[in-house]
Amino acid sequence: ALQYTFNLLGSYTKMNTLESNSKNLFSTVTRYIKPEIAISKRMRRWDIHLLLASHFSARSGSEHVYEKQVVDEEHNLYDNVKVASSSLYLLSSLTALSQIKGVYNISKQSQLHLLAGADIDRYNEDYTMPYRHVGSTSLNMFIGGGYSRKSEKHAIELFLKVTKQANLDNQLDLALVDDILSHEFVYIPHFIRGMNGYAIDVEAAYSYVFNGLSRVGLRLVGGYNCNINNQSLVEYTQYNFKKKQDVLGVNLMLFYQF
Repeated sequence: ALQYTFNLLGSYTKMNTLESNSKNLFSTVTRYIKPEIAISKRMRRWDIHLLLASHFSARSGSEHVYEKQVVDEEHNLYDNVKVASSSLYLLSSLTALSQIKGVYNISKQSQLHLLAGADIDRYNEDYTMPYRHVGSTSLNMFIGGGYSRKSEKHAIELFLKVTKQANLDNQLDLALVDDILSHEFVYIPHFIRGMNGYAIDVEAAYSYVFNGLSRVGLRLVGGYNCNINNQSLVEYTQYNFKKKQDVLGVNLMLFYQF
């Protein structure tokens, strides 16, 4: 039989600036929604898990215009009344994930794990004054596999995952393209999001049970990222970026559970 799980998270946040008077000159509104569907099915020795998830967030910034209106002319009383609002900023991001995982039960103690999936990321940022538009779309495809074995005393886990990142689309429109702040706060993050490349992640763990309940073990987590610069974006900047950037990280943990 199929097992279904549906989760939905959402939030709405509004923030106003704190002024010394009754005016709220600027405000931001942030909307967030995250739906998720998980489907599982057991077929003889196979356990199949399908995950569909999405994450959407949007933040807008507005400026408010006030004017003084007479409340009591005789006593010279006035009030600041908001008469207009203009949208100055909009930031939105969307991530959609599709993933399937298969677990093959070799025996009661051993399992083989297979993983495949893809996610697509869309980023948009718009400024009204000065006008700026930044956008990018990236596709990440990944496959993985692993092995686990757990006995009365010993447990071992091995997993390998390979991810391919491809930049699909870029929009960059800066009113002041030579301005230093535009490069630091707008262009460089856009340049990083526009990279192509691949990543290899490895995880290995071993643990030993003693005294019936206590467990001690080692966990190794490592990763290698190869980021290849998008040459069409390099032409827009005066900075000397390397064609390829390699990042290697290793984390070794000793843990004790009681």
